[in-house]
Amino acid sequence: MRRKFATASVYYGLWNITKAITNEVSAGMNALARGIDGENTAGPASIIAGIISTVVGVVLEYLNYCSLGWVFLNESQSAFKSTCDGAVIYFQNWKTLMKNAGKVIFVTLVSLAIIGGAFFGVAYLLLSGIEPLTSVLSEIDAAATLEDGTTLPAGTTLLVLCGIIALILWSSIHGAFIKPYLLVSVMRRYIDAGRGTKPQVDVYEKLSGMSKGFKHALDQAGGTSVPAA
Repeated sequence: MRRKFATASVYYGLWNITKAITNEVSAGMNALARGIDGENTAGPASIIAGIISTVVGVVLEYLNYCSLGWVFLNESQSAFKSTCDGAVIYFQNWKTLMKNAGKVIFVTLVSLAIIGGAFFGVAYLLLSGIEPLTSVLSEIDAAATLEDGTTLPAGTTLLVLCGIIALILWSSIHGAFIKPYLLVSVMRRYIDAGRGTKPQVDVYEKLSGMSKGFKHALDQAGGTSVPAA
């Protein structure tokens, strides 16, 4: 029991490290993408930057799982070294994983449209039939004033409420059934790509400069920035 507890503690610590790496790298890349238009946040370049940031966020979301998966596949070496190797391999194969991100985004959007749309429709049918509720929501619409002095169109608050309910329910269903399938798909591509490549020194150095969490893990691994032969 003590051994299992110690193992769980180690992996929990590694998870926090990979999470820190993800947050730091994601923040840096998103800031770079959003800085295309400078102060103008409404320009077309900023819209494109926002799309790029979204894709980057999707790709980096799976970094934690892939890095820990690499730790489990390489139990013969230091867990911290495997964590670093896993992160390096992940970024080395960003083109392959970026392509897979397109599949992830597509499936997510389809899931949102079908499952979320179904929940929205059901919520609207149910809530629109509750007269006390619709009366209160109509009063909210009438009381709300837009910047141009007009009031909200009738039924706006009801639609927003149904949308919130649909998003919450969709998130639960998507996270429980769809997302695990996507994770398996990403992990399979990651492992196939990782077994066919070798961690490169320059990627270690770049990640060390971008993430304090990565540098900390590398220091815990002995400060070795050169991958084992």
